[in-house]
Amino acid sequence: MNKISIVELEKEALSILLVDRTRSPHELDDKMFTEPKYVRLLQTMKKLEKSNPEWGIADLIRETGDTETVLELTDFYLTSAEWDRIIDNLKYLCIIREATDLLQQLHNKRISLPEYLDKVRNLNYSSKAPVLLSEVGKQYLSYLDSILTNKENIKPRVFKSGYKFFDDMNYGFLPGDLCSIAAYTSHGKSALMANMAINMAKQGVKVYYISLEMTNEEILHRILARQTGINSLKFKFPYNFTDQEINQILTAIGSIENIPFYIDDKALNDIHNIESLIRSIETDVIFIDYVQQIYLPDKAGNRPLELEYIINRLKNLAKLRECTIIVGAQISREGNREIEEEEKPSLRALKWSNALSEASDQVFILSLQKRTYEEMLANKPATLKIWIEKNRTGSLGGPYELDFILPTQEIREREIVNYL
Repeated sequence: MNKISIVELEKEALSILLVDRTRSPHELDDKMFTEPKYVRLLQTMKKLEKSNPEWGIADLIRETGDTETVLELTDFYLTSAEWDRIIDNLKYLCIIREATDLLQQLHNKRISLPEYLDKVRNLNYSSKAPVLLSEVGKQYLSYLDSILTNKENIKPRVFKSGYKFFDDMNYGFLPGDLCSIAAYTSHGKSALMANMAINMAKQGVKVYYISLEMTNEEILHRILARQTGINSLKFKFPYNFTDQEINQILTAIGSIENIPFYIDDKALNDIHNIESLIRSIETDVIFIDYVQQIYLPDKAGNRPLELEYIINRLKNLAKLRECTIIVGAQISREGNREIEEEEKPSLRALKWSNALSEASDQVFILSLQKRTYEEMLANKPATLKIWIEKNRTGSLGGPYELDFILPTQEIREREIVNYL
């Protein structure tokens, strides 16, 4: 293995330590590293872990003063599942270096042959042995047996959106998933996310809603409008509420009193702050509205690279925290007019779509259809069309049509259909 690949292994190990706090820098010996700047980073990580277990990237940059080297580590898209492979290789290479050094000392007569043999015997390298496929099969059968014998007491962690299209075609959302919901501005993206969030919370799913453009009160108004049937615009002028509407609002607030729905409009829109927030909470599903509002101050000016880092970081956090993260994404209206006028917006029009589609487990495209003047006069619901553009755990398809009641921001099923 050459010098370059050794340094790459060192970078990979340090990058996992940045995102996975179940791993400790104290699991690594300084002598396993060869690159001086990475040795210093490892030593700083160990120091930070002792003084501040909740340390983050900003702390590491402050302590080392080496922004460039720390940000090098964020270019890797690795999971903790690769930790054993990386550590195994680093240990092996460390043993090779130590054995080579002992041989050199023997050659230069700095140690005797008995001393050399004794030191070589003390070099200990142990690797995880490969496992037969049949053994993996036996372990899986044992796992299945434990599941089937206790299935009455096991609650599967699958989060249902409340909409048959998502739940039939996608089988619900799973922990570790990153899902993107993309649409033009004012095409129902935020409304659909809020409706999905309240549907999940009513099922007992713990929901954390991070809004980077609406206040807590505005989110509450949307939910109350949906619950009561009162025009959402009327919440801006509460002195116009009738006594009947006040009673409806009181009833609606009572109905959401005990559901596990947390809203946060105070989150700063840099990824370091959002990462610290996600690490500090225990939840099932996190909604972020919307992803292009998030920035990485350290890489300001290179927006494609910035967003690629942000998306990959969110994906890693979903896996690490074993939750589903659902992000809104805005499709750009700039550029090709043909793309703008398509019934189905193209993923090509989604800014930096490569990073988003590669890291996401599911990508949903929305399009809110225009209503005629007669339809508006008749108060007919608008049609919200949805396509599943990418899906790692289920089927692709669309369009699926939902009724969007614009005055109350309610999105509901148009008809009951089995999409399987």
